[in-house]
Parts: sequence; C-alpha cells; structure tokens
Amino acid sequence: MLSDVREGPEVLVACDIGGDHREAEYRAFGYLVAEIGSSEGWMEQRLALRHAKLPDGRRMSYKSLRDGMRKGALPWFLQAASALQGNLVIFLVSRDIPTLFSDPGDMKLLPELVVAERGWNQSAFARLLTVGTFGALLVAGLVDKGQDILWLTDQDEIAPNPLKHNHAGHVICHCIERYGPDHRGQLTFISTEGAFDHCFREDLTAIPDLAAGAFVEAFSVPKRREVPIRARAADRSLSEKARVVLRWLSSTGPTLRSIVAVLRPNGSLVDVSILTP
Repeated sequence: MLSDVREGPEVLVACDIGGDHREAEYRAFGYLVAEIGSSEGWMEQRLALRHAKLPDGRRMSYKSLRDGMRKGALPWFLQAASALQGNLVIFLVSRDIPTLFSDPGDMKLLPELVVAERGWNQSAFARLLTVGTFGALLVAGLVDKGQDILWLTDQDEIAPNPLKHNHAGHVICHCIERYGPDHRGQLTFISTEGAFDHCFREDLTAIPDLAAGAFVEAFSVPKRREVPIRARAADRSLSEKARVVLRWLSSTGPTLRSIVAVLRPNGSLVDVSILTP
C-alpha cells in the first residue's frame, strides 16, 4: 500500500496545513515523505514545467489556483510530482475535535519548552504540536532509524520568524524522540523562507498543500465523506481544481502513494478511518 523510502541515506518530510477558512469542517495536515536520492526525475520535470508554464516564478498553492497561469500548469505540476518515490499522507481532523492534547505545553509533556511555549499563542502552539506529532508518527513507521531527515515546512504561524523557527525545530525533535525513540539520524528543520533555489522548497510544500486543500473541500460535502478517493474525483459539486487534484491522487502511480486518515469525535474518544485510492 505504501512506498518504501528506506533505501537512501536521507528522507524528506515536507508538510503543509489546509482548512483555515471559516467554512471548512475539517483541518488538513498534509505530509510528503519521500526519498531524496530518487528525486532526479521529479527535478527534471519540475524545472521543465517552470520554464514552460511558470517562467516568472509564481508559487503553486491550492488557494492561488484562480490564477489562469497556475491553473493551466496544475496537471503538469501534479504529473511531475508522480515521479517522486514516497508517500503523500493527509490527516483530516474534524473541527468538532477542540484539541488532540489535554494541555499543550504542560511541563509533563514538554518540560524543556515551557519557557518557549509562553511566547506562543495557545492555538498556534497546539497546531505546532499536532504537526510534530503526526509527522513523528510517520517517521516512526516509514523511516529507517539511521536515515537523516530533512523536514521542510511552509513559513506560516509555526515558523514565522527565527525565534519560533528554533522553537518549532525543538518541538519536532521532541516528538520524533517520543514516537520514534530508536531513530538516530540527524534532523534538519527548514522553512520556505528566503529560498533562492528556483522554487524548489515551495514546490515540495505545494504537493501536500494541494492535496490538503482538495480534501478539505471534498469533505465539505457530507454525502461524499465515506467514498473512495477515485469516486470523489467525479463529484461535480466540487470545484474543477479539487477534481483535478483528486483524480491525480487516485492514480499517482507505482512510486508515489497516497493515503488519508480521517479523525472524528466519538464522545470523549476519537474515531480514525482510512481512505485509499
């Protein structure tokens, strides 16, 4: 079901978040976990796409697809992403779940970061902890204990400035130590800020961003919540961009696999269901 990323010395974890708009019923935490050493095909296709379709360096994102140039480039962008060796994992968390943690920042949970947490908005810190926890679970399950990790995030509220970037790196490191205690590789935490690499970082985070945005939209239609990804792509009540992304996710190919975990409240518990193409 999932793609093996344990062959090379280094693994990429690129993450982004969707579902912040008021109408969204779910918040999506998207992760691309890919083997860096096998990304040559993606790099070649990506650069060719940018030269032909996005020569001015426009950034791809789900929100920006109203722009005609980005919209026209979307199918080719997704096709290039299919060349990656890795897994695209989306965690959809119902907004009816107030928090997945009893007390983010509590001394028992993060004793070494209590001082740092005081400088954070509570919801932003809870979001950071959620990003770190989901990502650490993926690291524990998909990454070899000796592999180095390049963790890439968009420059948003979890890493908006150098101080909080440093805090976020420590939180993510703590989460990996907690859920993957046998991991011995090096963690490098970077954001898209100040990237001068022909949109390389932005394009990597755009992949989970596009998937997260499409699923947030798809899950705003209650009758479609339990159907496979392939069936969602044919739903005419969704926007064209959502259908394009969902069609791609339902047939990403042999090297890039996709899976969705949906978290919903069930009394004081949380139910988790898994969707695949």
